[in-house]
Amino acid sequence: MISWIQQTFQHHFRTMFLVLLAVIIVSFVFVIGASPGIGQGERGALKKEFFGLNLASQADINRLHGDAQVSVELQYGFPVGGDQLQQFAFIRQASLHLADKLHVPPATNAEIIEALKKMRMFVGENGQFDQKRYDDFRKNLQKSAQSDFGSSRLTEADILRVVADNIRVERVQKLLAGPGFALPVDVKRELAVADTSWTLAIAKLDRASYSPNLNPGETELKKFFEDNAFRFMLPRRVVVSYAEFPAAAYASQVKYTESDLRAYFDLNAMRFAPTAAEGKTPVAPEFNSVRSQVEKAFVSERAQRFALEAADQLSLQLFNNKLAPGNPHFDLALSQARVTAQELAPFAENEAPAALASNPQIAPAVFRLNADHPISDAFPTDRGAVVVFYRDSIAPMQPAFADVRKQVTAEYTENEKTKRFIAAGGLVRGAVQAKLKAGVPFETAVVDAARDQGIKAEVIKPAPFTLRQPPPEVEPAIYQALLNLQKGGVSEMLSTAESGLLVHAADTKVPDLSDANPAYAETKKRISASVAASNASDYLEDMITRELAKGEQATR
Repeated sequence: MISWIQQTFQHHFRTMFLVLLAVIIVSFVFVIGASPGIGQGERGALKKEFFGLNLASQADINRLHGDAQVSVELQYGFPVGGDQLQQFAFIRQASLHLADKLHVPPATNAEIIEALKKMRMFVGENGQFDQKRYDDFRKNLQKSAQSDFGSSRLTEADILRVVADNIRVERVQKLLAGPGFALPVDVKRELAVADTSWTLAIAKLDRASYSPNLNPGETELKKFFEDNAFRFMLPRRVVVSYAEFPAAAYASQVKYTESDLRAYFDLNAMRFAPTAAEGKTPVAPEFNSVRSQVEKAFVSERAQRFALEAADQLSLQLFNNKLAPGNPHFDLALSQARVTAQELAPFAENEAPAALASNPQIAPAVFRLNADHPISDAFPTDRGAVVVFYRDSIAPMQPAFADVRKQVTAEYTENEKTKRFIAAGGLVRGAVQAKLKAGVPFETAVVDAARDQGIKAEVIKPAPFTLRQPPPEVEPAIYQALLNLQKGGVSEMLSTAESGLLVHAADTKVPDLSDANPAYAETKKRISASVAASNASDYLEDMITRELAKGEQATR
């Protein structure tokens, strides 16, 4: 098997990776085409060193995020974005930098092949390499060999480089982690938490049923407004316009053959599968039965690409010629690109207007624009692509009470109701504890005490369980309460969106906490691994923090 996979990968690497690229290229559009950065206005103007990369360079940011996204998709089979992607990218780059400093050797061809065999794309439901998946992949590969679909700036060499780098990253992180350790007291504590058997009665106090009489006066509302002024502060807003490049305008430029459509379908067949009945696995349709859908999707994606390229050309032209809104040559450039600048009402970063909201990376990038750097990069949207132009900025301001009186009243009412509900829950708990001591059953005690506070209540009694295998009817909110709950006790009220929870421990059974318990060694190993991973993470995060601080100082 090993020799077969090595020989097959060696013979088919080049074509395989071109199609692999086509499979994941769609998810890269938003990452590589619009990676969060500081806009084209920063091209060549700043230098922010970060472990061998320049975070002021859009090309380096694209490389950083693009490599991270490829790494995630190859290893886990799904894309990530936003802060999660950026943190992963930073940790990956810091690890590679450390690998160079520690002279960690490069990955061998055999190690790369072994890593490829473990990729999610070729792993079956049993967690092992699935030859049928690979054979199906090769069949689609042969059908699409003549198609140019999926071509991009990424190459086979990029994919191999990412896989090789992943191996070095893993080696460095293992070195940083070390063996880890676990104290006996920690092992016993975790065993007790995970394997103690709980017999509970859980009271749910219905928040919606609680309706205290609230009729705040003007004085109370104004005081609440003054004490909570930060809640009503209007954030910084920007005034911008944008040029939209609708993908539909480029549909007529898309040229294709029947083989192009067939290749596109082979790579995306499950996208066109009809919805399967519950419990059934969707089945890929025949090409001819969905050809019109395939054609529409193919044209749409190609047109989207053309729109983004046209938007990028305009952005670069405006940047190179230092053209900004108000300059007559700016309007001429837009006219030649067959677009117009459309005005937007002032908006805050968390209130992106509909025209920009389909791509979550646009608003943060727009808020980095200013009078010196007024032109954004081109961004893909659900309709095509846009370029945004900075015009003005409105500083944060405190509104007058009269302007936000309705909002103040709503927040005061909700805040006061929550405070009183929590206080009422405390009174219910005290009454229940007293009734339990008097021999009243928990369910009766809860219902009576809650009624006295104007609250409806119900009690559920799940079968005995451990936190290692909790029943579905037990809300996760109660887990924290169990850490300090003794047999016979009643927890403080736990507040959730719909209810308040009181937990009564009717009975508890603590497991064997000695090292004779087979779970002891397993728990010790798990804690040691967690401590080791935390050590590596802390070290890398400290490296990243210091490197980012150095980069910020260098730009001041």
